[in-house]
Amino acid sequence: MKDKLVTIARFRYEYRAYLLRDKLIEAGIECALTSDSVFRQVEGVMVLVRESDYQKAVDIYNNLKEEQDDFED
Repeated sequence: MKDKLVTIARFRYEYRAYLLRDKLIEAGIECALTSDSVFRQVEGVMVLVRESDYQKAVDIYNNLKEEQDDFED
């Protein structure tokens, strides 16, 4: 059975989603970003990971927020 994708973060600014994506990839976590411009305007850019990677991904996201004072969703 495949893991479903879950959202770990939502960003107004696309570059922040890419920063998190890069950290996740460095840690060996596959992820996806929403890229539809309609969704981006309404919901922002969402970062999605496999359900089985959720906790590790959230830990990485929290560490990134601690490292960068202005990094928020």
